[in-house]
Amino acid sequence: MKSIKHIWLTIAAFIGLAFLVTSCSSTKITTDYNPGTNFTQYKTFSLLPWQGNSSSTKVTAFDRERVKNAVITNMQGLGYTYSEQDTTADLQVGMVFTTKEKKSVTSYNAGYGGWYGPWGMGATHYSEYDYTEGTFVIDVFDTQAKKLLWEAAAVSTLTEKQESPTVRERNINRFIKSIFKKYPTQPGSN
Repeated sequence: MKSIKHIWLTIAAFIGLAFLVTSCSSTKITTDYNPGTNFTQYKTFSLLPWQGNSSSTKVTAFDRERVKNAVITNMQGLGYTYSEQDTTADLQVGMVFTTKEKKSVTSYNAGYGGWYGPWGMGATHYSEYDYTEGTFVIDVFDTQAKKLLWEAAAVSTLTEKQESPTVRERNINRFIKSIFKKYPTQPGSN
């Protein structure tokens, strides 16, 4: 049983973020920020190295690049300028992707009656299945103050769905855009 779970984790890790973004319709996005922050004072941003909870949650190199490009595009859409020099940029953007194995149990009852008339109860049936929940987090930090300014977390059940690179890129772009819609400033306000 352990080896099957390990194989599944390896497969899930390899396809990683593609699972998450193909199920955007059921993705729950939550954000929080420091309300005293004047986000318009910041002009530049850089990206921090990609993070994950273990080697089994690595996202493919192609998907990492797609996510990176989508984050850069959305931050630029908010009026920030991308800088590859992480120590001189006003903001640093970090990304984390983790997975967690979960179990769901569902029960249903056939009800009263059936072949035994009104005197017998129907049997209760149980269905159990394992699934993987993915969490993608974006953090925006003030580089000088070393302080978290904004955080977004997207949680979704990962589904196994293979897609072409073009569709994956489109889904990742939509996914990242849906996260940045909750950013505290409007595009062009910087």
